[in-house]
Amino acid sequence: MFDILSPLRSIRRFRDVQLVLLRYGFGFLLSNQEIRALRRTLRRTLGWGYSIEETEYEERAAPARMRMMLQELGPTYIKIGQLLASRGDMLPEEWIAELAKLQDDVPPFGYEQAREVIEGEFGKPIGDIFWEFEQQPFAAASIGQVHRARLLDMTPVVVKVRRPNVVEQVRSDIEIIREIVKLVEGRIAWGKRYGLVAVFEEFARALTLELDYRIEASNADRLRKQTMLEPKVHIPRIYWELTTDKVLTMEAIEGIKINDLEALDAAGIDRAEMARVFIQCLFKQILIDGFFHSDPHPGNVIVELGKQRLVILDTGQMGRLMPEQLVQLGDLVQSVLRRDSRDVMRIFLEIGTPFKKVDEPAFRRSLDFIINRYLDASLDRIKFSNMFAEMLGSIYKHGVRLPSELTLAIKAIIQAEEIARTLDPSIQIVEVVEGIYRQIIQKMLDPRSMFDSVRDGVREARRLRGVLPRALESILRQLESGSLTVAIQIPEFISIVASLMIIANRLVTGLIIVGMMIGSALLMNITVVKGWGFLKYIGMFAFILAMLSGFILIWDVLLDIWENQRRKKGPFY
Repeated sequence: MFDILSPLRSIRRFRDVQLVLLRYGFGFLLSNQEIRALRRTLRRTLGWGYSIEETEYEERAAPARMRMMLQELGPTYIKIGQLLASRGDMLPEEWIAELAKLQDDVPPFGYEQAREVIEGEFGKPIGDIFWEFEQQPFAAASIGQVHRARLLDMTPVVVKVRRPNVVEQVRSDIEIIREIVKLVEGRIAWGKRYGLVAVFEEFARALTLELDYRIEASNADRLRKQTMLEPKVHIPRIYWELTTDKVLTMEAIEGIKINDLEALDAAGIDRAEMARVFIQCLFKQILIDGFFHSDPHPGNVIVELGKQRLVILDTGQMGRLMPEQLVQLGDLVQSVLRRDSRDVMRIFLEIGTPFKKVDEPAFRRSLDFIINRYLDASLDRIKFSNMFAEMLGSIYKHGVRLPSELTLAIKAIIQAEEIARTLDPSIQIVEVVEGIYRQIIQKMLDPRSMFDSVRDGVREARRLRGVLPRALESILRQLESGSLTVAIQIPEFISIVASLMIIANRLVTGLIIVGMMIGSALLMNITVVKGWGFLKYIGMFAFILAMLSGFILIWDVLLDIWENQRRKKGPFY
């Protein structure tokens, strides 16, 4: 149903956002003509002024100001910062380090609101749904909060309840951020280089999916099926009869957070075994299954008491890799283990998108140095997380942009290794990875996989057999008749032509102004003939007009020069 208050809420939210941007010194993001017009309208019609000084935080570094600003703007913006913190191929190290400090920590909402949401979803009192329901949540996040409860048959469960009005707020934030991101991509070099709009649209899609708890429940079911043959890994069961887009009911499991070392030791948990199981499980998800938990931080992983098995929680953020990406990532890991820097570079260039001319010899030397520096260390000292982080930095430096799915997978590997080394500092990640790669080879050599590959090849050959003769015949006919046309697409051709037209127009305008000045000067100096004295006045008027036009043209050129210099310096520094 259409919400008539939504536009007003968006305007108010936009006003709050731009005030925060101004206070932290990022007001340049709101300086385009459309934004200025909106600000004038708000000030004139609603009396909203802007008295905040932009220099309040000028002594702080830009990354710190950005982190503080995102924290103040709220959950949606915090998630954007967390996303950017995972993109080591997009931002310098100091920005990544600062944004990594962002925490999604928000206060819970009241029990009455949670009860209203649950009763509204199932159409009956909460007492007819649950035998017991704890009013105080034990966890709260930006999208919802979690309560302990018992079903009518006394089965313990946990219930996630979505925040009231969070969908409307997130949609308003997404619309506002979309406009800001467009400005950033248009005004800042790295924004255009990395396709910031495309990155944001991927984030907006993922965040929108997180708002629907049915999708999280489906992710949990799929991940549970993937891990059925792993006795030391468990995914909580979903109670679909008590799950909607606003409410998620799942199996309750008592356990210890995976980074609570004292509690794990007190419970007699074999930390070295848990570390091996955890890292092996995640590498299998990424390199074999192609469906993986993309946010494996300590709050999302516990060790179940009694059965001593890992329990993976919160499947709202999942990563997915296409079959060809799985092959490429597996080849990348194998090439790293073989220390084949040439092949590593080839794979990165194949899966990535260069945004500038790549110096391949320098790129390969950089990768070779990183790989050998880490693999020359003893097995218990090799840190894949640091190696991948340095590789992402090298990729960024040499002008290659990676797909978001692969950077998400690398980010998950980095997080997982940090947890594994917290549990067991002496864990040998290389041995785990080699074991996973052996499974990849076995899967490739499996008769069923080989049969599937042959079947796909035959199907493609049959399709080409029907299409190729007709295509060749059409091309030959066009060649024979001389009607064959070849389209050549030049990147940014339209903008280049537009720039050339502007230059040409300025040259023509300058010539016209010079001609007007010469002609008017001649008119002012002619001998007055009776009845033709008005020509001197016309000459004087034309000369003044030409002078004013010349000044305007010069001012326009100077503005362009200043704008280009500002863009080269960059507004963040």
